[in-house]
Amino acid sequence: MNQPPASHSRGPDGGRWLTVAALVLLGIGLYFWFAPSSRPAAPPSVEAE
Repeated sequence: MNQPPASHSRGPDGGRWLTVAALVLLGIGLYFWFAPSSRPAAPPSVEAE
């Protein structure tokens, strides 16, 4: 019952989440870097009136 409180150090679990967050931010950054210069995947639809 007399255990010291668990320390909140950055261990392997924290590094894993840091890697996931870095990959997500990298993907978002690459999207905004390359999206304006790329062609759309599908042609824009034309609605007939």
